[in-house]
Amino acid sequence: MVDHSRRCFVAKAGITGSALVGIAGCSGQNAGGGESSPADDSSDSPTDTEIEYPTEEISFIAPGSSGGGYDTYIRSAAPYFEEELGVSVKVENKPGGGGVLGANSAYKADADGYTLTMLNDVGLVAFDIADRFSGAPTDMSHVGLLTQPPAGIAVANSLEVDSWSDLAEQAPDITWATAGQGSQPHLGLVLLGELTGAFQSEDLNIVHYDSGADIVAGMERGEVGGSFLPLPAVMKVVLSLESVGLHSVLSDNEMVREYIEGAGVSGNLFLSDIDADNIERVSDLTKLGRFVTGPPGVPEGILEKQKDAFESVVNNDEFLGDLKEAKRPAFEPAVGSEVVNDRLDSIREEFTTDPLNTIIKDSFGG
Repeated sequence: MVDHSRRCFVAKAGITGSALVGIAGCSGQNAGGGESSPADDSSDSPTDTEIEYPTEEISFIAPGSSGGGYDTYIRSAAPYFEEELGVSVKVENKPGGGGVLGANSAYKADADGYTLTMLNDVGLVAFDIADRFSGAPTDMSHVGLLTQPPAGIAVANSLEVDSWSDLAEQAPDITWATAGQGSQPHLGLVLLGELTGAFQSEDLNIVHYDSGADIVAGMERGEVGGSFLPLPAVMKVVLSLESVGLHSVLSDNEMVREYIEGAGVSGNLFLSDIDADNIERVSDLTKLGRFVTGPPGVPEGILEKQKDAFESVVNNDEFLGDLKEAKRPAFEPAVGSEVVNDRLDSIREEFTTDPLNTIIKDSFGG
């Protein structure tokens, strides 16, 4: 459809299945700073409180429509998380606002370890800067990066846009598809033009769709002639429609090249083929880091259990094979909160300086 305390949490070792997570005072001290007494040990204080995790179904929010990128990655990962954690994982689609509705829903969920979601770093920081997000991205309980694909550009073959200069010249005459106002495809296209100086965002003709599937349908119907998307999504467009070609990919990564060539696609430009100002900066800012996370304040012991499960999943050859078969490979997965927060901080540093700050706010309509 078109829309023109601080507290210590210690994971007990040697337990399989559900992990027992003990909530304990740091360094054996009580809240007043003294040593815990035997009387304390017999009380119902948090020192002795033990909770099992997980013991019930986990909700995994996909902030996009069924069949889209988030949905595919999460549904592919869900059975492997079930195997690692020992409980069922229910996928819930909450599309809308380019992913912001699902992001806000996850942010506001109880911090008990039973809600996970997958978000993208560029989009989440942009949502925050545009005051569309409920809190601070770095406050969330990050588990790890599943994939970091570069952006790609697909253009209808009939437009005869072959070189970078062709694209720069004809961009204002092409009707472009995005996945919603302020979405990564929308923001990435704007950044491409503004940072390279090739074209101005106000000169672009843009149609906002609800999902990647709608973009494919729109290009098939001839409603739009171009799209700026994460590589797996742009490849889906190209492989689905004989009338559309892969114009360029903002990467020189060898795995990226193998992925494209293995799909039988050729004739496109790679990053080193594009002679444009700031193109490497555009490449970094439009690389879509999809990461698994939860609401702020998830107890550390529970979060560590989630990270352990995530690490096992992303190192499972069967899972990685499933993603490749689904045409959604995992590019450069990484475990831990730090790797996600470093990426978020780096993007925020760029996005809070002008002209990018103004560009981002304008892309959300002010």
